[in-house]
Amino acid sequence: VDLGSASVVIESVFDSDEVRTNALRAELEATRLRALIRRAEELGVDEEQLEDAVEMGDKYSIIELIVNATGWVPVSAFAELGASREGMTSSCAA
Repeated sequence: VDLGSASVVIESVFDSDEVRTNALRAELEATRLRALIRRAEELGVDEEQLEDAVEMGDKYSIIELIVNATGWVPVSAFAELGASREGMTSSCAA
């Protein structure tokens, strides 16, 4: 089974998600704190984590909570998955 072309498609999808994530971060950075809090609440961000970030006045933590709540995962998060998958493939071939 040739997985080369599937790998390219998967990488393209991950790159696309990373572009969307970066665009979302840029959009959120230009958003007022009150609007960020409201958006985080609408997305169902963990109340305790949100409260902690608000109490510290940490806009960037709120942004990360929102990004994480969207379900978009940066490509870098899959680097470890790829490495562990390669290990599993080589151990299966042995």
